[in-house]
Amino acid sequence: MCGAGLLAGLALAWPAAIHAEEGALALPGGPMKAIIGIPRQAEFFKGKNEAEIVKLVQGLGVNAVFGVQDDRELAQAFQASGIRGYAALGLFSDAKVWEQHPESRPITAEGKPIEKDRWYGGLCPNQEWLRKEKLEALRRLLEESKVDGVWLDAIRYPCHWEVKEPRIEQACFCPAC
Repeated sequence: MCGAGLLAGLALAWPAAIHAEEGALALPGGPMKAIIGIPRQAEFFKGKNEAEIVKLVQGLGVNAVFGVQDDRELAQAFQASGIRGYAALGLFSDAKVWEQHPESRPITAEGKPIEKDRWYGGLCPNQEWLRKEKLEALRRLLEESKVDGVWLDAIRYPCHWEVKEPRIEQACFCPAC
């Protein structure tokens, strides 16, 4: 399966309630106003219970939160209040995988493994075992989590683009690619 086929297969998990409306993501009733993650250890949320966090988030005008799968109580509180809760699943980024699976490390056009860029370590999306592992993780997530949908993160060829001047390398040139 090529990367495009994987994208098409995973795109089916996107919730039907979200649709493009005038160039923006929208939920029934209006545009999506979302935040990514609720780190309970962050000062803004520290020491607050689920009801207090929901009230803070509602006060910000937020109607969707991404990355709720690891905090079931908070996810349920969001959903009970009408705030959509979406899981986040990282697909092709995790430098720790390089240790057990060196073949997962993308190869540059010069024939060298890519270097870690700050926290980011890209993975070659054409590793069949990795795609199967991620599809299984997605299946488990959908079966075990009561979420409104799934955000597929790092679903691209390797590049840490979340910086002002990303280092864009020609990759991947491994045997699988």
